Amino acid sequence: MIWNTTTDSLLYTLPGDRGRIWGQASSPDSKILATHGFTSEIRLWDMATGQEYCNFTGHSKGADMIVFSPDGNSLVSSSGDHTIMIWDIEAKQQVRVLRGHTQQVVSGDISPDGKQIISASFDKTIRAWDMATATSRIVGQHAGSAFCVRYSPDDWNSSWYLARP
Repeated sequence: MIWNTTTDSLLYTLPGDRGRIWGQASSPDSKILATHGFTSEIRLWDMATGQEYCNFTGHSKGADMIVFSPDGNSLVSSSGDHTIMIWDIEAKQQVRVLRGHTQQVVSGDISPDGKQIISASFDKTIRAWDMATATSRIVGQHAGSAFCVRYSPDDWNSSWYLARP
């Protein structure tokens, strides 16, 4: 369900939603809403009409994270299948699969310039990925699982990340 919190009114019930929604992301221009849940399907919704714009399937397990690129042209998702996927919004297709983590990838973000992805995994690593080449490097390793990573919106100190010690 999509609510207008200013008027306290229900705008849309997302049609055909299959199961619970675990997470969502809004495009930078707020025209598209992406949702993910228990299934491996990621669904994109046209916010002007409330209708499904497209859906992406590719992960073998449910998505854990979805985030739009700053320009709104790409969506990045991660999953318990240990992968990160990059999707082209306009072409409505998968562009690239990033492999490198050895356990569930639970969090990620795209840099403000749209050139890098940072990811956190239960394999106890934080990885930085180059969007153009799909190469990665480990930028943090922890005694426990890493749970949350985010870039600073103004690129201050490149990024922040949080992990369980």
